[in-house]
Amino acid sequence: MELVDYDLLDDCVPTLVGGLSKPEIRPITNNEEMFSTVDWVRLRNYVVDQIVATTGPFPRNPQVESGIFKGFIARWGDKAMVIARHAFEVYGGYWNNAPIRVNRFAKNNDPYFAEVIAAKL
Repeated sequence: MELVDYDLLDDCVPTLVGGLSKPEIRPITNNEEMFSTVDWVRLRNYVVDQIVATTGPFPRNPQVESGIFKGFIARWGDKAMVIARHAFEVYGGYWNNAPIRVNRFAKNNDPYFAEVIAAKL
């Protein structure tokens, strides 16, 4: 077994060159700030992250996701993110005893999903 001399590793730590500095990371103090400007990418990222956290990884199709979330924002506007958050934060990522998937945000599901949640808001 070979022992590692950790003092020698200090010389191996990468350093920034050319005067670059670390980007400023601004903490979000209010969740509403994060969702104040709703675009389809933000909505998609939120929904996908919640699906993965709830039920694990799933097969993805970027073209289908793009169409679904652009349409959802077009139909629901400022309520789109509120509906999505309600679906995951209040209902735990399940709707009618089934896990919420990307297709739940498609237009055909509005009468059974988004309209029901929007009426309760």
